[in-house]
Amino acid sequence: MRNVRRVLGVAWFLAAAVPLASQPFQAVRPEDAGRIAEANRRATEVSKWRHIAKPPIPAGKDAVDPRIRSARDQFYDRLIGAHAPLGTPEALGAGFANDRGPDRGPEIGQSDVVAVVTFDDYQPYLSSSRWSIYTEVRLTVEHIVKFDPSGSPPPTLTLIYPGGTITTPSGIISYGNSLDTPFDLQPHHRYVVFLRHAPSGDFYWLDRSWELRDGVVYPNSPGNVERAKAGTSLYSGMREEEFLALLPSLVNRQEAR
Repeated sequence: MRNVRRVLGVAWFLAAAVPLASQPFQAVRPEDAGRIAEANRRATEVSKWRHIAKPPIPAGKDAVDPRIRSARDQFYDRLIGAHAPLGTPEALGAGFANDRGPDRGPEIGQSDVVAVVTFDDYQPYLSSSRWSIYTEVRLTVEHIVKFDPSGSPPPTLTLIYPGGTITTPSGIISYGNSLDTPFDLQPHHRYVVFLRHAPSGDFYWLDRSWELRDGVVYPNSPGNVERAKAGTSLYSGMREEEFLALLPSLVNRQEAR
C-alpha cells in the first residue's frame, strides 16, 4: 500500500500529478503553470463527492460484521489516526498525507483483483475511537478478470479511501480532504480496477484504474495519463470491447513476470 504519513498542522496528499502539493514553496515554471492548473481543476471536479457530508449509518444498521468493522477502525486509527477524538480541541490541526510517490509501474500492473466495476455508492465512517475517518466505496462487479485468493467473487467489492466527510451531532467533520486528486473514482462511473486486498478488515485499496466511457478506454492513474499524453500508451483510446478481450492475457502476462 502506498505510504501514508501523519502530519500536524495541515493535511494534504502528495501526488505527482499535482506538483504544487508536493512542492508548495517552489516557484512554478511558466511552462508548467497550465498543466498544474488543469490538474487542480480536474482534481476539484473529480473529488467533489468526498466533500459532501453524509450522516453515519444508524446504530444497529451496519451490514458489516462487528469484528470486521472493529478491524477497519483499528487499521485506520493506526494508519492515519489523530491520536485524539476528531472534532475536539485536542485533535485541532491533526491530519495526514498520502505519499503516493512516482508512478513508474506498467500500464497493466499486478494486483490481487482485476475487475470491471461500477462505483455504486459510498459511506464515510468515523472510527469508534473517533481518531480517524475512512470512506467505503461500494463497487458493483460486472465482470471479474482475476480474483486472488481463488474463490467465489462477491457481487460487490469494498474499496476504502482514507479520510472523508461525515455529519455528527456536534457538526460536520472533514478529515484528510484538503487536497483532492485527479484520479479518484467517481460515483456511477464504470472502470477496470486493479485492487490490492487488505486481509485485516477484508477490504481493498486502489492500485490503478481505467475508465470505461462511451465504449472507449481512458487511463485514470498518473503514469498511464502521462503515457497517453506522450503518445506512448498502448491502450488509451482503445475500444472497450477490444480492451476487455485483451485484458485476461495482459494480466496473465504480468503475473508470469
